[in-house]
Amino acid sequence: MELVLATILFLLLFFENIVFIRFCISNRIFGVVLPKIITFILAVLSLNYYEFMVSFIFLNLSLSFFTAFVYQPEYRFFFIKYKNMDFNDTGFIKRLFGINDNPVVSTKFLDELIEAVYNLSEKRIGALIVLERKISLDYYINNGYSINSDVNGAILESIFNKNSPLHDGAVIIRDGKIVAAKCFLPLNTSEVLEVEGKVFYSLGARHRAGIGITQTTDAVSIVVSETTSAVSFCYDGKINYNISSEQLYDLLKREIILNTIPFEKIEKLS
Repeated sequence: MELVLATILFLLLFFENIVFIRFCISNRIFGVVLPKIITFILAVLSLNYYEFMVSFIFLNLSLSFFTAFVYQPEYRFFFIKYKNMDFNDTGFIKRLFGINDNPVVSTKFLDELIEAVYNLSEKRIGALIVLERKISLDYYINNGYSINSDVNGAILESIFNKNSPLHDGAVIIRDGKIVAAKCFLPLNTSEVLEVEGKVFYSLGARHRAGIGITQTTDAVSIVVSETTSAVSFCYDGKINYNISSEQLYDLLKREIILNTIPFEKIEKLS
């Protein structure tokens, strides 16, 4: 009887660990994954030593409770998103781990995007455009307004025009399509930002949001300043301020078409 109960307990614990690890990978919370795995293995190995087993199970579950407390909005979104998931779908595993397997690879798309960005710059229309890469931005997309549109100057101008109800927040692009507007992103809260060796104190919320989303995900962002018309490119928590169209093309080509996530970036996110 005790063996049956122990088996049921560890099966439930195993399932909880799988769900927890999936949540952590999807939300880039890599630092607690290894302790979670280690405490589960130690709990299994100490099956014949009741006191140790209970201690390791407690530590294992404590990690889950602590993470759920710290990341409450992400947990709510996680369960809302996956409660109706079709487990027979062939793409289930990839979506389960928040992986976008269809990155944008078209140079034609980059040409259209860059032309649209510099049209906004010429008209001094402030904009924040985020491009999804491997890590899913569903959490931010679902907090905005859904759109399904090609990328072109007219659409972006209509969104970011001051008179538009969607001009606040960011536009998110997935697989070459605008999928959401008025998305609010995490802000970089540093008082001082270093930009190409220069120190900036007065970058506004739009620039800080553009940097912030690249610190917590592998996305990249383009910011158009309303006051200076400068175009900036943000990636990996860094910002290239006031760049030319040629520089923007080179940066987008490197980050989007090559679309690689180096190990040191994953380590930094953790």
